[in-house]
Amino acid sequence: ATFTPADTEPPDGSARVVDAAAQALALIALRAVIPVPPDGGYWGTYPILPMHGIDEEAPVTPEEWMRRPESPPHPVALRRGWGTPPRGTLSWSHPARVAAMSELRRLQFPQDCDAAKILAVPLEMCPLGCRLHIFLQRALVLSVALGRTLVPLPPWDVGFGHLFQPITNCSLRPGRPGAHPDLASALEELSDLFLASGAPHEKLHPLELTHRQIMQQWPEQQAAGIKLEEGEQAERDKVLRGRPLRAMDTVAGVWFDKMKTMLTEHSATDYLQKGGGWEEKKRKLKAAVATLAAVLSPVDDGGGSGGGSGDERVNGKNKSAPSTPDIIVCSNGRCDNAAGVAGACVRPEGCGIDTDQMQMPGVLWSLMRSKHRGLRFTNTHKQPNTNISRVERDIGHLGGSGDLGRAQPATSDQGVPEPEPLRFRVDTAAQARMKRGTTPPRWLGVESNLRYLERTAPQLLPLPGYPMPREVGVPSEPPRLPDGVGMGGGYGCNDWPSACQPHFMMHAMLTSWMLSRPLAAVAALITADTFHNLAAIRHPVLTLQVRRSDKKGEDPFWNLYGGYRDLATYVAAAGQVAAATGKCFRTIIVMSDARHALLALRHMHAQGKVKICGRKPVLVYSRGVADDVEHGVPVFGHALAGRGRGGASAQSEAEVRERLFAAELWLSARHSDFVLGDATSNVFLMLLEAIAARKRVADLPRLVRWDLATLTSSGSGGGATDRPLGSQDNIGLPLAVRRQLNAIQPIIGSNGGDNSSGTGRPVSSAISARCPGFNPVLHSCMWISSLGASFQMGWHSVLLNNPWINGEPLIVEYAMRLGPEEMVRRIQNPK
Repeated sequence: ATFTPADTEPPDGSARVVDAAAQALALIALRAVIPVPPDGGYWGTYPILPMHGIDEEAPVTPEEWMRRPESPPHPVALRRGWGTPPRGTLSWSHPARVAAMSELRRLQFPQDCDAAKILAVPLEMCPLGCRLHIFLQRALVLSVALGRTLVPLPPWDVGFGHLFQPITNCSLRPGRPGAHPDLASALEELSDLFLASGAPHEKLHPLELTHRQIMQQWPEQQAAGIKLEEGEQAERDKVLRGRPLRAMDTVAGVWFDKMKTMLTEHSATDYLQKGGGWEEKKRKLKAAVATLAAVLSPVDDGGGSGGGSGDERVNGKNKSAPSTPDIIVCSNGRCDNAAGVAGACVRPEGCGIDTDQMQMPGVLWSLMRSKHRGLRFTNTHKQPNTNISRVERDIGHLGGSGDLGRAQPATSDQGVPEPEPLRFRVDTAAQARMKRGTTPPRWLGVESNLRYLERTAPQLLPLPGYPMPREVGVPSEPPRLPDGVGMGGGYGCNDWPSACQPHFMMHAMLTSWMLSRPLAAVAALITADTFHNLAAIRHPVLTLQVRRSDKKGEDPFWNLYGGYRDLATYVAAAGQVAAATGKCFRTIIVMSDARHALLALRHMHAQGKVKICGRKPVLVYSRGVADDVEHGVPVFGHALAGRGRGGASAQSEAEVRERLFAAELWLSARHSDFVLGDATSNVFLMLLEAIAARKRVADLPRLVRWDLATLTSSGSGGGATDRPLGSQDNIGLPLAVRRQLNAIQPIIGSNGGDNSSGTGRPVSSAISARCPGFNPVLHSCMWISSLGASFQMGWHSVLLNNPWINGEPLIVEYAMRLGPEEMVRRIQNPK
């Protein structure tokens, strides 16, 4: 299990690549060191029961499993392949998008910033993709749900102003609209300490926690006579060091102790020693710390919590809240603390939010749904298929158990009655069928989950690609991710498509809103001088995203193999994606942060090794990346604040690099029809979201078998259909695509169109088959939808929350937890 560096790596060897042969050898060795659990891995989380018409060895999402459709999903329409979303996918209209964006602008650009209710968030100091995603998909989604204006918190408010048009007209800098003078002054005084070292949460979270403990939590325990365990009491005494509770001086003193420890660990001793030393800094900054602590963790006059029960928070009417805070400061870029603050919600109608997942705000869903066909499902003009299971028929009927009642028919703004939405309900007979073959302990968990889902997931979306029991209406509230009661933890995207599609729709609109508003300095870079072959772009366009530089520790592939994917893997996949989507890509936009990778790909193209449907596509790429020096890491936020190494000159260079990157993002988002890359990278996710926003469809990528060998085979004849897949009447596909389809026909089998084959089983296809579930080592799958395709290790989500779908695969757990040295040791010395 040793890997020879390829010719394409830079001279310093900082970006090793691993070819397919080395991967295969490593996987063979790994079989000896990664045990297969008795329950089969995946099925240890979700029990396997027979599903008529669906391969028993194919994992299904928990929502599919709970809804138990007996009819298989419609096979991929091979005449158009993965080029279109499956029937029943959530989509939205242009007027619906305008309605959502109007509400966003109303909040972000208030007429009077001084009167606005503000949620202040520190921008994360990570690279641009990470910075954008966390700000948009966590903080901004929450602020919209709460009805507040989201304002970046100084000194961590740099990171977007040099790239995009303003995200708000309010500021917390002294003298600016909405500044809150006392807080603005306090933040300015603390800025040197904040930027000395470390991320925002390393300063703000300890202050929020310290304030809450000393001003509310510990005094309440003391008043209630609660005695602590000996070790816990000793730890508290060590923190307090004799200082009194309910005293802001104590809050500041304890926090200063934590900051000194953190700065010492980060070797920021220069800051501790200069300017009169640490004790002098503490004296000068004590009042500023008290001011900031009060808005990080607001406490009422009676010492009550800023939290309350979940129901109270959702309704926005926490009874313990004495008032509505004018400003709440987030303790990190995700605003994890804000939703629990008393009075956080300022919407009169209440704030129906999911604080754990930060999903689609109910107010935006309602606005979009109110437009005529503002929210709808794709390809539902055909007659519904009534060949469905009893469970799905029950779901199709309104009403249900207990307090769900019967929903009133909804109407659009045109006065047209909406079809009734689906509801989750499983009758006794269906439960009996589900129970067969399930052990009693496991069934208890399943039964508990069914009851929970009936209470909390009453409205559902269609399962994309499955037959629909009838014409389905859009629910009045966006479906939420259930927390998986009885099934061992919470669900993540894409475990629950009913909730994840609205989630993805929200992300797509916000990302598009940001990327489509570049500054003039960024837009000016979209020229032929900056981008090679800019004038030669022809559709369909594929963006090929190759992330290198620092993508190591968080990349399972790197941890497993000790290098990056070989460029030949990307090139081969581009051809296979063309066959799968029916798109002969005429242009490839190359997005890479690595000069060596771009130059190597350019060399392969010149040698004729990059071909789509037998033709060389046009390569479009940034001349700046091709001509620049080899960067080992992207730009981090500290450099943009002028506090990184090199000071002002480094700040200027960082801004130039990020402007070029933003121009690349804009170009790809504007022109791409499909993106191919690695979804462990935020860049891939942003492009996927931008394409989704332009096409206005929430087509979540699905895990499918992706057998590179069979997809490139050259078999002939013998298919299960009477007419060749690549025949002339297949909607005028290019000749090269028809030839590729004919080549793989013996593997794919029946065409089937939009209907399942006569056997009632899905078409067996190397393109469309589900990802195999009983191989915890190989997991040879790929994410694919009509928007993009991604190489992934195991079951990894394309959204940010709960990244590992159906549990973290063993191969990834070994790679990420054991580390490369232990992996090599176990491979070389298997037990």
